[in-house]
Amino acid sequence: PSHAPVPAGVKMSPGGTLVALVDATSEVGGAKTFSCAVLSKIAAEAQAAGAAAFKAPAGVCLPYGAMEAAVTAGGLDAPFQSLLNTLETAPVEGGGLDDACAEMMSLVGSVRPPPEVMTAVAAQLGDGRLICRSSANVEDLEGMSGAGLYESIPNVRATDQEGFGKAVAEVWASLYTRRAVLSRRGAGV
Repeated sequence: PSHAPVPAGVKMSPGGTLVALVDATSEVGGAKTFSCAVLSKIAAEAQAAGAAAFKAPAGVCLPYGAMEAAVTAGGLDAPFQSLLNTLETAPVEGGGLDDACAEMMSLVGSVRPPPEVMTAVAAQLGDGRLICRSSANVEDLEGMSGAGLYESIPNVRATDQEGFGKAVAEVWASLYTRRAVLSRRGAGV
């Protein structure tokens, strides 16, 4: 399916994939994810050498393309693409943008990662509490800071598939809030 153009330096992944945090790159999961991957590697190397100065929390990455694959699996490509086009051109005044944002957030909020991905996350992270958060390729650019732009959902249990799936969808949907759309427009992305 055709979604938004893929920015240079971004690798879209097949929808059913899950990337271990230590294997994540910025091209697959964004700058924050890559920074966490580097910290995880440093902590693991220090522990292996017997000089564990710190521990890094476990983590996984749902790579770029996972949301689009969930949209496709839900049979929602046509309305998704239509709304994506509308978001690019909807006037800021008069409610058109607000309506399109609300509709897109509802659509994206209705999809979930595949059950096998959620099962794999639970197997890797166990029953502890985690935070579902974004790591986008457009969060920290020259002229645009994305700090706090997208949702982070704390206290999620990976073993609660409904709660975990809903949290992931809520983070995905936050790409389409009015302020996120306007921030990307303002930065030309």
